Amino acid sequence: MPGKHAYMIMAHKSDLTFYTLLAMLDHPRNDIFLHMDIKNKGFDPKTLEGLLKYSGLYLTKRISVTWGGYSQIQVKIDMLEKAREVGKYDYYHFISAQDLPIKSQDHIHAFFDAHQGREFVNYESETFGYEGRVRNYWFLQEAAGRWNTVKGGSLHLLDRASVWVQGKLGVWRNPQVAFQKGETWASITGDFGDYIWENRENTKPWFQHTLCGDEVWFQTLLDQSPFRENLYHPAHDDTADQTLRLIDWKRGDPYVFRMADFDSLCESKMLWARKFDPNVDAEVIRKLKEKFGKKE
Repeated sequence: MPGKHAYMIMAHKSDLTFYTLLAMLDHPRNDIFLHMDIKNKGFDPKTLEGLLKYSGLYLTKRISVTWGGYSQIQVKIDMLEKAREVGKYDYYHFISAQDLPIKSQDHIHAFFDAHQGREFVNYESETFGYEGRVRNYWFLQEAAGRWNTVKGGSLHLLDRASVWVQGKLGVWRNPQVAFQKGETWASITGDFGDYIWENRENTKPWFQHTLCGDEVWFQTLLDQSPFRENLYHPAHDDTADQTLRLIDWKRGDPYVFRMADFDSLCESKMLWARKFDPNVDAEVIRKLKEKFGKKE
């Protein structure tokens, strides 16, 4: 009997994309687990009451999420904890609130039913070239966040100085761990999610006080687990086929899709796309909901 899926949404703003995403995911086989960054002071959970007809909606404890910090991982662990309290799921889909489905939910479920047991995780390369991010301690990254501010830039310079000193002292963390890198968004089986949860304390030292540890978390844990043989797309070639998420890094950081992209979005074999911003183009968001949202 086909099981349920859990959508794990990380959000930092409650805009048209956010509410459209929730509406498009509303399906009897979906439950939604939401983390809204505590920095979004204008968010009112009451706006979600009665919004969904078919899916359960569960809010996790709100924390401040920092770019490049361990909080990016902690949120995912918190959502896994909440989901495990609610029930058993065939798949966990980790997405941002700037994503939208570009296929119907029935299509998406049929795809995963046909590929049950496969893991959808992105790997950038066969080789790992970011040892400095994970072998040394980045003590200030959680406080620094992005470096394009006076505070962030200053703290990052201090962290880099600390890393230089660690290099002179021969600091080399977690030599037993073979790290891998890729996207922070993934679709994983419920069994692999259980594995992550059960090993969360043992593996926490691998990722705490690293730089952008969320970009190595899924990949490294999968590579060190019995589930590594279950990759849907085993080639480590950094393609959309690995996670079935359409993300355009060539035209932006990433590119924000517009109405001019509507036909290519609909024709894509991918299941989701990122990212969308109503301040850039709201029409494409409304059209995707009209085409792929649940019909009453």
